[in-house]
Amino acid sequence: MFFITSDQNKIHYLDEGPREANVTMVFVPGWGYCAEVFAKQIEYFSKCYRVLVMEPRGHGQSQRGDVDVSHEQQTKDLLE
Repeated sequence: MFFITSDQNKIHYLDEGPREANVTMVFVPGWGYCAEVFAKQIEYFSKCYRVLVMEPRGHGQSQRGDVDVSHEQQTKDLLE
């Protein structure tokens, strides 16, 4: 799935597990990695929890966009 940021950048994310779960776990891959790095964690935790994995700008299927990819920008994207 994708969402569009306020600056029109396309960010890829995974949403697995029951939506009605009381707990949502959020995973963000480290620099240079994509959501696939969490495949085993997603498989295990999504049995009982909602699991969200966001691929930062320029990682995996997410677009890089025209702005510098920084920790600050990644935080803004995550909050959107």
